[in-house]
Amino acid sequence: MLVAVAIGIVAGVVVTIVGGTDDLGASLFEIAVTAAFVLFLWSPFAATLLLGAALTISFFFGLADVTLLAFAIAAGCVTRTGSAALVISYASVLVVAAAAIGQDAATTPGIVAGYVLVAAALGGVGLALRAAYARGRRLDEALAEAADREHEAIVADRRRIAGDLHDSIAHDLTVIALHSQLLDEADASLRRASEETIRRTALDALRDLRHVIETESDAFAPSSPSQDSLWTTLEEARRILKSVGHDVTVTVPDSRTLLRPDIDLALARMLRESVTNVLKHGGRGRVDLAFDARQDQVTLVVRSSLAGARRRVLPSGGTGLARMRQRVLDLGGHFDAGPQDGAWRLAIHIPLGALAPKKR
Repeated sequence: MLVAVAIGIVAGVVVTIVGGTDDLGASLFEIAVTAAFVLFLWSPFAATLLLGAALTISFFFGLADVTLLAFAIAAGCVTRTGSAALVISYASVLVVAAAAIGQDAATTPGIVAGYVLVAAALGGVGLALRAAYARGRRLDEALAEAADREHEAIVADRRRIAGDLHDSIAHDLTVIALHSQLLDEADASLRRASEETIRRTALDALRDLRHVIETESDAFAPSSPSQDSLWTTLEEARRILKSVGHDVTVTVPDSRTLLRPDIDLALARMLRESVTNVLKHGGRGRVDLAFDARQDQVTLVVRSSLAGARRRVLPSGGTGLARMRQRVLDLGGHFDAGPQDGAWRLAIHIPLGALAPKKR
């Protein structure tokens, strides 16, 4: 735009010099017309209006043909910066002015036609520059949107990986930390049981970690480990809770229910998180794990004793319940957790369609 305006100003000055008039008023008028090009930097409408007014006044100064040249040169600025209505208005005024000047016997029609051709050529250049600017702006916007999407995808991937690590490994590490406290017990059988639990749980943690890594490195990797299902997690929960002295009751339907993979994975992950919370925050005593499946919904309830104080040796990030709640909401279900009748009760209800039973 600055280049176009500079060209217009230089062209106007040249026209003024070539005009060779001795009339100071006329010379100042032509310089003022040239200076109107500067207005295109701020207001194309005002600049075009000023040039149109100058073209009209130029008929009274006998400078219509020279002013028409400046008006024609302005075509590049008008088509580059003006609106569609302004461009049409400008072209109409140019055609009418050229026709009027062409009727003057003192004016060579060929010169007027040349001015019109200059306007057409510079107008085409202005339109080309306008289109190129629009393409560049669209490209910049597309690149900015792509960068935003890429950043959002990276953040989402980081959150998902962090969530997978939390769901897969935090439970195993909690079990290991809890059983490591039992290695100093005098009872040799209890120590051996804790050592075996630590060994088995460490292998599970390595398996889960390997799965997370493989999933991230292979776009076609399965969405969850084959062992990470609700039924295997129920058995694992019973074994782990009993190993630390809890009295565990597991209530399930008489026949196993074939769950949708996403619901099966979500329930298994939330059950593992619930067991982790019992190990961290629950008091010694009874733990009830209940799962029920109907034609319209599945329900998972975990009930445990309340503890007098949290075990400081087992750190907590405070994100477990929030993640479980979000999982349930994503599946269109209902989540409820809190103290009830002297115990901690967590209830998950997830709606679903018809279920296919699978015998034990």
